Amino acid sequence: MVIIGIALFGVVLVIFPRLTHGLFNWIAFLGDRPKPLGDPEVVGYLSFVYGVLGAVMLGWSAAFYYIVRGPFRAGESWSWYALAVPITVWFVADSAHSMVSGFWPNAVFNAGFFMAFSVPLVATFISFRPQPNQALKRTLHSAD
Repeated sequence: MVIIGIALFGVVLVIFPRLTHGLFNWIAFLGDRPKPLGDPEVVGYLSFVYGVLGAVMLGWSAAFYYIVRGPFRAGESWSWYALAVPITVWFVADSAHSMVSGFWPNAVFNAGFFMAFSVPLVATFISFRPQPNQALKRTLHSAD
């Protein structure tokens, strides 16, 4: 459900980027958008940037969807990390940049997305932990 939600948000950013201007104005400026950002050329550029962001989110969601539907569902341990690592790297990098840049509301917004992904990942971690005999099997198999 989280992946589908992210994908839908990405689609809105691509198809209707101006609908999200209010959300991003709140995130970046706590709702008090500076006047120069109302200039039609700036609005057009922001719509372009939001569209690119949406396309990246859509691609990210597609990759995660196929990981979840295949190897994650099959219990392949690498698939848990294939989801958890990029989500964590994104969260740390984006949130740190937001904080350093003075746009802390974006870090708060990121925390919501991060929690939406983290809860199911934490809940499933134990299922993906390699069993002691699996490590031995991998070692023996790699020696073949």
